[in-house]
Amino acid sequence: MDVFLFENNIPDGFQTTGETPLVLSSDQFKNGIKSVHWRYKAGDQLKINHPIDFRPFDVTSTSMARTAFASWIYNDNPVIDQMTFQFTKDGVVKTSFKMNMGFKGWRAVVIPFETDMDGKAEVGMNGVTIIPPASVEQGSIYFDEMALGMLVDPRWPHPDYQVPFVNPTVISRPNRHWSGLLVYDSWLREFDQQKQMPATPQELDAVKEIMERIDDDLLNFDHTVKRLPTKELRKKFNNFIVTVDGNERLKPIAIWRQLDIFREAQLEKKKMKLLEKSTVPLEVAGKYMLQLAIAFHKEKNEKIKNDLRATFLTFVGHMVEQGYVRGSSFGVMHHQGYLIKEWGKALFLMRDELGPLRELARGGLSWFSGQGSMFLDKKKNTGLNVDVMNTMLQGMLFSVLLQEDEQKQVAHLRVFADWMNYSMLNHKGLEGGIQRDGSFFHHRQHYVAYGNGGMNGLTPVVYFLKNTAFEMVDEAYNILRNAVLQTRILSNDIVIPLSLSGRHPDGKQKITLTPFNYLAKIETRNGKTNPESEIAAAYLRLMSQPSMRRKKANTPFKRKLEALGVEPEDIPVGSWVMNYSSLALHRRQDWLASARGYSRYLVGNEIYRNANHFGQYINFGHLEILPSDSKKRGFKEAGWDWNRWPGTTTIHLPFDKLAAHIIQEDKFSGHERMLLSSESYSGANQLLGENAMFAMKLRGHPRHDGSFRARKSFFFFDDRIIALGSGIKNTDQAHVTQTTLFQDHLDNAQNETAIGAKVLSGLKVDEEQDTGDGVYLLDTNHNAYILPAGQKIRILRQHQNSFENEHKHPTEGDFATALIDHGKAPDNAGYEYVVLVEGGAEKAAAFVEAMGNIETAAYVVLQRDDNAHIVKDRATGIMAYALFEASDNVTHGLVSSVDTPSQIMVKEDKDRVLLSVVDPDLGFYPDGDPAHIDENGDPRVGSIYSKDWATKDPAAKIVRLVLHGEWQKKDDNPVYRILSAQKGKTEIEMTSFASTPVQMSLGR
Repeated sequence: MDVFLFENNIPDGFQTTGETPLVLSSDQFKNGIKSVHWRYKAGDQLKINHPIDFRPFDVTSTSMARTAFASWIYNDNPVIDQMTFQFTKDGVVKTSFKMNMGFKGWRAVVIPFETDMDGKAEVGMNGVTIIPPASVEQGSIYFDEMALGMLVDPRWPHPDYQVPFVNPTVISRPNRHWSGLLVYDSWLREFDQQKQMPATPQELDAVKEIMERIDDDLLNFDHTVKRLPTKELRKKFNNFIVTVDGNERLKPIAIWRQLDIFREAQLEKKKMKLLEKSTVPLEVAGKYMLQLAIAFHKEKNEKIKNDLRATFLTFVGHMVEQGYVRGSSFGVMHHQGYLIKEWGKALFLMRDELGPLRELARGGLSWFSGQGSMFLDKKKNTGLNVDVMNTMLQGMLFSVLLQEDEQKQVAHLRVFADWMNYSMLNHKGLEGGIQRDGSFFHHRQHYVAYGNGGMNGLTPVVYFLKNTAFEMVDEAYNILRNAVLQTRILSNDIVIPLSLSGRHPDGKQKITLTPFNYLAKIETRNGKTNPESEIAAAYLRLMSQPSMRRKKANTPFKRKLEALGVEPEDIPVGSWVMNYSSLALHRRQDWLASARGYSRYLVGNEIYRNANHFGQYINFGHLEILPSDSKKRGFKEAGWDWNRWPGTTTIHLPFDKLAAHIIQEDKFSGHERMLLSSESYSGANQLLGENAMFAMKLRGHPRHDGSFRARKSFFFFDDRIIALGSGIKNTDQAHVTQTTLFQDHLDNAQNETAIGAKVLSGLKVDEEQDTGDGVYLLDTNHNAYILPAGQKIRILRQHQNSFENEHKHPTEGDFATALIDHGKAPDNAGYEYVVLVEGGAEKAAAFVEAMGNIETAAYVVLQRDDNAHIVKDRATGIMAYALFEASDNVTHGLVSSVDTPSQIMVKEDKDRVLLSVVDPDLGFYPDGDPAHIDENGDPRVGSIYSKDWATKDPAAKIVRLVLHGEWQKKDDNPVYRILSAQKGKTEIEMTSFASTPVQMSLGR
C-alpha cells in the first residue's frame, strides 16, 4: 500500500496535462507542512501513473475490509459541478466516481472500489486520471494524504454532500447513529421547509430559561474541564502551533478514525508517526476551546477578554476551513460523538461572540451530532441509543439553541423533546436504551460502562429541560430514574461485579454518580426537598462509600443537600432480578452477591482484538460476593487465572487455547467475539424482593467446545447461598473440568484461608481431599464454603503466572483458590455447596454440624438432576424450584406440574401461600426456529448485530402450572388467573413477558 503525504517531493508518476506544473505548497496542508498544489485550466487533467493496490474482497477472510481510494482535497473555488476520478488499467478506464465541488476548504473521500464506484475494478489497475469541474475556466486544488488502494472496514466510509452515493445502506446498519449523518441532515432540511406553529410566550420563556441553566451548569458545575489561568492557556496554545516559513500556523485538526484507517492498513511507522505528530486530535482542540470559553466568561480584564475572544475565533475559523462544517464527513466517520462534546459546549458558551462564523460552526455541530436523527419516523424508532445519549445528545440540544431564529429554536425543541420521550418509552428488543428491569443496553447487552456515559450525557439534558414546556414526561423520567437508582443496587462501594464489566474485566469498573447529582438537583429545586428525595438520599450514601472517601469527595452540592436536611439512605437490603441481563442480585448488611449467565439471546462475553482476550467463561454461571470495601475483593488482574471465575464450571485450558480467535463476523460487526448459547433457559427469580434464585442451562459454543453441558443454580436465602450443579459433561480428554468456589488475590502470602479448623498460609499449598462427612473452607474475606459429603475438592495457595486481558502482556500474582474437580471428560458430574457470606469459622462449624441431622439441617436438596434443582430452606420456609424442563409430575412440595421450564419460589404459611413464577426464556424466538438454530441445535453463524429478532420486542407467553390443594386468588395482579380449583388441585394460567417474575398471593 502506497500512501502519499507529499512532504518531500512530488512522487514519480504524478503529472498534469496543463501548462502549470504541480508543486509542493505550504499554503494548505493536512499533515506535516505541505501538500501537492494543482493549478488547472479547463481541459487539464491530473495523471497518476502508479500501481493501484486493489485486492478483490475475499469471502473467506477473517476481515470484511474492502480496498478503497482515499484522499484529502482542498478546494479554492466552490462550484456547483463535479470533479471526476477515473481508475485505469493500461490506459483503459475500469471504474470511476464523481465528487461534488460546492465547498471551500478541506474535504476527504474514502471510496471502496467494489461497492461504491461505477464500472468494475480489476487487479492490475495502474493509473488515475483526475478531471476538474468542466464549468471552471481555471481553478486551484490541493491534495494530501492520498492512498490509491488501502483496506478499509466497510462500516467506516461515509456519505456526505461531496460523495452522497457512498455506503448507501449505512442508515440500516447498527452503527447508523455515527454514519447516518447525510440522511439525518436530509430529514432536517425537509422539516425546515415546512411551516410550523408560532412559538408561544411560554415556549420562548422556556428557551431563555434552558439557555441560562446550561450557561450556569457549564460555568459553575464541578466538571472535568476546569478554568486555566490565562498564562497557562497562552502556554498551552503553543501545542497547536507549527511554524511554516517563519509564520505561526495552526496544525491540522483530525478525528482519530481518520488516522485509524491508516493504522488498520498498517501504514509504515515513519509515515504514521508524521500523521500523529503533525495533527491535533479534535477532542484536544475542543477541550482547549472550552477552556478558552470558560476563561473568557470568568475574566474581568477587558484586554485579556479580547485576546481570549480572538484566539477562540481563530480556532473556529480554522476548524471551518478544516472541514468541521455541515455536510462534511472526512471520508470516514465513526465514534465522532466522543470527540465533539467539549467543542459543542465551547461554541454554546461563546455563541454571542461568533459573529458571521456562528451559523457555519452551528451547522457543523448540528451535522456531527446527528441533530436530524430526531426526525426519525416513530415506526422505525427502537430506542434512545446509549452512544447518542452519551456523546451527541447535548450537541444536538446546543445546535438547536445556537440558532438565532427564535421560531426555529422552538420548532426544533418541540421535536427534540417529543423524540426523547418517544425513544425512552418505545425501546425495542435488545436495541440501545433502558430496559424495563433497569438494564442499560448497548452492544445488545447490559453494559454498565456505556450506561454510565449514557446517563452522564442524558441526565444533564433532562435537568436543562425540566419544569419547562419541553420537559421529559413523567413516564419517561421514571424509567430513567429507576435505571439510575438501580445502579446503586448492582454495585457495592460503587464498584460493579466483574460479570458486568463487558470487555474490561480489570476490577476497576464503577458506577457513575453524576446522574444522581443531576436528578437530585431536579428533585431539590428552589431550596426545597422533594417529597421523593430517594435520589438525593442515595447520592449522599454513595458519596460516603470507601472508594469516594479515598477521593475526598466533599462537593459543594453534597454540602448543599446536607444543609437542606437530606439524610443518606440506609444500605439497600433485599433481592433484585434483572433478566435482560440474566442476573440475580442479593444484598444483606453491606455486601452484594451476584449471579450471572447467558443464553441464546444474551451474549456470554464481549471480546475485542485489544480487550478481554481470555473472557470466554466470564458468564458461565458467575457468582461473585462484593464486600463493603472494594479493595478487599478477591480479584486482581495480575496473575489471575481466567479459567476460574468464582461459581463457574469450566474446562481448564492453557491460556493459548483459552484466548479467543477474533474475526470480523460479518459486515454488521467489528473484529470481536460475542457468542450466544443455544439454550434459552438462563435467568433469575425473586420472592417479595427478599430472597432470590438463579439458574441456567449451560452449553458450550461449537467454537470452543460444543460438547460441554451443565445445569447450574444458586439459591439466595438471607446470608446463605446454595449452589448446585448437575449434568456436567464434555468430551475433552485432555483438560480437567472444574467448578471454582473462590479465587482470591493474596496481598500478603500470610493472608489466611482455611479448610475446617486447619488455617492455611504461605504459597506452597496444593491439597486434594474428599469432603468426608462435610467440610467447610474459608476465603480471605471469611466467607465460608460448606461442602457436603461425596465431593473431591482442591485447595491452592500459589504464585500464578498469567496475562493481562488487553495486550496479553505477562503478569503474575499470589492467589488462594478452592475448586471442585470433576476430572477429564466428565459424564453427568455434579456438585453441591453452600456459601455463608462473611460467616467465619465458628458459624461454619456449627452449620456443618447442623447439616448432619435432618431435623436441624439449614436446608435440604430435594432434587438435583437434569430435570430440576429443588431446595427447601428451613429459616425462611421457602421452597425453590429450578425446573429445567416442563413436568407433569413434580414430586416435591406444593407444585404438581408445569407446562414450561420455569423457576418457582413458594412460601406457605398456614392458609396462605406466596409464589413467584418466572419463565427465564426471554422469548425472542421459539424453540427450534431454523432461522436461528441449525440442524445440530447450535446458534447460526452471524454476529449479534445481524440478528433481526433483536430489534423487536419478545413475545408474551402463556405458562400453566398446577398446585396441590384448592386455592383462591388473594391479590389483584392481572397477569395471572386461576382456571380451576377442584379435586385437590388448582390450575393457574399466567402471562410471561420478558422473564418478569410474577408474584402471586393465594389463600384457601
